Amino acid sequence: MSVRMTTATAPHRQSISALLDAASADAATFRCKAVAPPWAVAEVPTAPPVEPVPAPESRVDKRALAAHFGMSVRWVEHRMKEGLPHEHMDGRARFRIRESETWLRANGHLKAAE
Repeated sequence: MSVRMTTATAPHRQSISALLDAASADAATFRCKAVAPPWAVAEVPTAPPVEPVPAPESRVDKRALAAHFGMSVRWVEHRMKEGLPHEHMDGRARFRIRESETWLRANGHLKAAE
């Protein structure tokens, strides 16, 4: 007993590809004609522009502040007694370099090169 297999003929293949082309064309047309739902048409208020928040300046210890200015730790301790702004964290003095520079300029310890 022999089974005979038939292969698809060219017209049959063309009709399938034609159907696929028509379906994709319909899908493209449908996408173009899609209408937004009514709740999406209403204007959505825009948020005000967000300005970048500057990163807080980190604090340094006596040793790092002294190294920044090229001075000794003892020099920093003398300036602390004169009022150099600092904060205590866990019993240790911490400084903001920008604040320290401002204070040192105002008190005559830091001058611009001539």
